[in-house]
Amino acid sequence: MRTRLRLPRAGWPVALLIGAWLAVHFMAAGILEDSVFDGGLLGTDSYMRVVRVDELASGGGWFDSTIERSNAPFGDELHWTRPFDVLILAIAAPLGLAIGFDDALFVSGAVISPLLHLAMLFALVWAVTPLVGRGRAPMAAIVLVVQPAVLAHTVARQADHHSLQLLLLVVEIGLLVRALADPRRIGTAVAAGVVAGLGIWVSAEMTILAGLAAAALVAAWIQQPDTRARTLAAFGAGMTALIALAIVTERVPSDWLAVEYDKVSVPHLAAGAAVLLVAAILEVGRSHALTWRGRAAVAAFAGIVAGAPLLGGFGGLLGGPAAGVNPALGPIWLDHVRELKPLWPSDVETLGRMLLLVGPAFVCLPVAAAVAWRKRHEDALPWATIAVLLTAYLALSLVYLRFASFAGVLIAVVSAEALGLLRDWLRTMPASVWRRAAWVGATLGLSVGFTFGGGVVSAAGSADTEASSALGCSRAAYDALDAIVESGDVVFAHLDLGPEILYRTDASVVAGPYHRNDRGILDLHEFFSSTDPEVSREVAAERGGRFVLYCQIGAEEALYASGDGSPSLYDRLVTATPPSWLHLIAGEDGIARYAVYGIESR
Repeated sequence: MRTRLRLPRAGWPVALLIGAWLAVHFMAAGILEDSVFDGGLLGTDSYMRVVRVDELASGGGWFDSTIERSNAPFGDELHWTRPFDVLILAIAAPLGLAIGFDDALFVSGAVISPLLHLAMLFALVWAVTPLVGRGRAPMAAIVLVVQPAVLAHTVARQADHHSLQLLLLVVEIGLLVRALADPRRIGTAVAAGVVAGLGIWVSAEMTILAGLAAAALVAAWIQQPDTRARTLAAFGAGMTALIALAIVTERVPSDWLAVEYDKVSVPHLAAGAAVLLVAAILEVGRSHALTWRGRAAVAAFAGIVAGAPLLGGFGGLLGGPAAGVNPALGPIWLDHVRELKPLWPSDVETLGRMLLLVGPAFVCLPVAAAVAWRKRHEDALPWATIAVLLTAYLALSLVYLRFASFAGVLIAVVSAEALGLLRDWLRTMPASVWRRAAWVGATLGLSVGFTFGGGVVSAAGSADTEASSALGCSRAAYDALDAIVESGDVVFAHLDLGPEILYRTDASVVAGPYHRNDRGILDLHEFFSSTDPEVSREVAAERGGRFVLYCQIGAEEALYASGDGSPSLYDRLVTATPPSWLHLIAGEDGIARYAVYGIESR
């Protein structure tokens, strides 16, 4: 007798979701070509993160955020925090018992973001169930599985804390929706505050989410004041407590009062205290019989009373993590970073990119607003909050591409409701092949249609896609460098190559793409962009430079153009005509050309 595999009915959505996740990530790995096990990670941050975790595991101090081999010989203090490091170590430590810690650390860095993506999918089903119902909730996860802006931060080999930020966004949505729907769930409001604080601990840019969540709870008080002030107070208490924990966990006692806007610190603790002050004022206002207009005036007054001293003392909160960045870094580096560029279209190619990354938002936003309006006589706050969050992150995405992934999460939330409404409407029509075709077409359109269409438009508008891509360094270049450097040797290399040099060799570098090291970035730029070889040689001498690594990396060469038509040192390396004080040690021609030069001492 044949035995048939029977999966419990409730298990099919889980199996399908895991299958879709696996399929998408295997496809992404195929598109990216390189195997997970070839020793390569994706992006500069992934290499620097693994270097940082390795230093911690090798005996580096918990409170020490300085990468000694970067900004040589001075060291580069990163603005990153420990939660994501701990997650990587949690996977690597037990795995290291079987395959060795170095290999385990690489595997952990390679799989951490896909695993967080999987957790994100199941968390989203839980998060949106009160909004869309159990029947529609899995559709949100299916849409999220294929969101390109989300996948950009969650594919394999990307050890990047943005994936953790997105998971926290999903959890915050679920908690906030429940706290708004039932003000008696004080514990849920505390949890929402804790998650908001944890988000700020992971990255200071999550202060935006905390502010939007607090604003939603204030709006809830305006609508229904009876217990909503306590909900806001619970949120503020959870947020403040977690940020206080983060400060004492991340910093030595002498540094507890430090003011930094790119890393959790006193200004963020003050923001939590401001939420508590607003809640206290609203609680006083609750005892007065006020119309909704009167309550709105009280809320505005509370915002001024709490916000004025907060911004007066810590005005950098409005600038976010970029508040303390040296302005000189803009024209020579930050203005060229893709994720900091606007997503708002300026030509056909950028129009395609916008459609690819956030196109469905232009369909989902009216849907969210319409659902909130339809529920205005019931409880519109959860859906109104989703509409505001989507509006905020869509607007941020159009200014800074890096926020597109946050919009992608909210697109998935609203897509579940939009597709559910469409299915309900189609069911009122006579059954036919056209009804099924409309349902399938709409599902594909919201999930992958904009991705495909945006990709086609972007490709059609690109005059020269090859020239606009960055090739990076081949493995052979790093192997050649590793064969000749000794511990502490300082290497001058393109800004984006610094972290991988640290990962693959024992060398030190002048700079990586991290804004706190303005001194290293400025020196590196002067070295490569100077049209006077002697000026470049002087910079190398001041830094104790021993080697130069040149790799052909496409359009990024514009970072070191002289600007006046004269050949810069970098231009000389492009044309393989270096000054006499650089002598070729190793190199390779072709599409991935590289060259390793030794620097002759004076």
